[in-house]
Amino acid sequence: LFWIFFIQTWVDYAFYTLPTGEDMGNFTSIYNVPSASPEAKGQLLYFFIGIQNNGQNPVTITQPVVNYCGNSQDCDTFNFTQGWSMEPWNCCPNGQTWYGDNLPVALKDNINAYIYAGQVETTVVIGMNDITSNGPVTQLTVNDTTRKWD
Repeated sequence: LFWIFFIQTWVDYAFYTLPTGEDMGNFTSIYNVPSASPEAKGQLLYFFIGIQNNGQNPVTITQPVVNYCGNSQDCDTFNFTQGWSMEPWNCCPNGQTWYGDNLPVALKDNINAYIYAGQVETTVVIGMNDITSNGPVTQLTVNDTTRKWD
């Protein structure tokens, strides 16, 4: 999935809905950072997998995010590294977004991304690490007492 900030729309997305009565557990992926940065340097792009608590209010999403920030003003606003970087998000419960540490990544790097979510009343762990450079892990652990991941 990815979101382009300046036009604020999805360019591409896919989804899967679990059968009734089933809960989401773990979700993992390997991201491949593109081999070239966008030509238009002012873009803010997000690439991520995520899980949501559909059917609850408010709907939230946990997501390990690789982003491209091409404008230093936007990077400063969001506390992102200019260029390619990664960080875990817990997006928008009560209108707030929590982030893990933002770490830079390089072109062509492979990123291990994961979400470990148990059943209701557990914690959710959102994390990622650069497996190409064997870089540090950035991880966000969120107490989760009400969300049902479906």
